[in-house]
Amino acid sequence: MSQRFYVKQFGACWSLSKKGYQQFLEDGSANRGWDLNQPQYEARSVKKIPTGAKPIEVTDFQAEHYKEELEYFLSSGQQTGFKAPNDTRRFLD
Repeated sequence: MSQRFYVKQFGACWSLSKKGYQQFLEDGSANRGWDLNQPQYEARSVKKIPTGAKPIEVTDFQAEHYKEELEYFLSSGQQTGFKAPNDTRRFLD
């Protein structure tokens, strides 16, 4: 089974493929919109995020948050678990 990436947005939880997650972060960092209902993200609504997953909370994300998350994702293949703006630990390993 392929790895899934989890995003929380406006109280909803979403599961994305690696390709869809990368596209979502690229679009967010370029201010091209962040609607997870778009087909290019291949996102599925989920009721419960698996234990051990590190979802990102993007409700209050700005372009710079998407850029930082994208950089981390491209270098590590993982999610940070970042929750802007409440999370003060900025992308630490």
